[in-house]
Amino acid sequence: MLSQAVPAEEPQSAPSAPQVGAPPEMKQIAMLEGTWDLAIQLRMDPKAPWTETKAVSVNKLILDGCAMEQTFTGEMLGMPFAGINFTCYSRGLGKWQNSWIDNLAGAISLYEGDFVNGKLIVAGVDKMPGMTVLSRSTTFNITPKRYDWLMENSFDNGATWIETMKAVYTKR
Repeated sequence: MLSQAVPAEEPQSAPSAPQVGAPPEMKQIAMLEGTWDLAIQLRMDPKAPWTETKAVSVNKLILDGCAMEQTFTGEMLGMPFAGINFTCYSRGLGKWQNSWIDNLAGAISLYEGDFVNGKLIVAGVDKMPGMTVLSRSTTFNITPKRYDWLMENSFDNGATWIETMKAVYTKR
C-alpha cells in the first residue's frame, strides 16, 4: 500500500501581545491635567438667553496615564451640580472614548470620536424622558492655561445642532 505524503502543517505562531500602557495619543490631552475654573453658559431652548454660572474642574491622569479623570463641581440651574468624566484613547477602536455621569441626570453618557485639527470631538446618544437626543462635545482652543468646551444637541437625528452649553476653562 502506498502512503500518501501529508503536507506538513504550518507552525502556528502565537498572537503578539497587545500594546499596554498609556497610548501615545494621551499626550494630546495631558496638558489638561490640573485644577480649572470654569465660566459656563447654559440654555436648553435655542431662543432663550444664556444663563451664566461658575464651576471647578479637577483633571488628572489616572491608571498610569491611560485615562483622564475629571471631577466637576458647581451649580446648575440653581442646584448643586457634580459630575465625573473619564476620557481615554482606545487602541482597539482607534477612537477617543468619553463617559459622563452627574448628580442631576443620574445616567451614564457614552461618547466616542476623534482628535482632529486640535479639537477633541466626541458624540453619542443620550436618552431623556420621552426622547432620544444626539449629543456632541468639542474641546478646542487648547493651551496650557486655557481651553474652550462646547456641548451641542440634536433633536432631529443630526439634521440640525443646537448649542446648549459652553464653557471657558482657565487653569489655576
